[in-house]
Amino acid sequence: MRETTEATVSKVRAIREALQLTQKDMADKMGCSLSALRRYEYDDALPGTIAGKKAIAALAKKAGVELEAS
Repeated sequence: MRETTEATVSKVRAIREALQLTQKDMADKMGCSLSALRRYEYDDALPGTIAGKKAIAALAKKAGVELEAS
């Protein structure tokens, strides 16, 4: 699944803020731990599961945030 790229990960915080979610709420929606979400927000890691990648894509769509670089 190509939705999650390094450019995508750098937008995780923008997605969370657009949806007005706390880090804990965003982690719950993504099905990941709070520490994993923090790594995604600070570009230290990429989601390793298909479910995590799909969650980011779905939340981005809901927030109106483009994932792919133009």
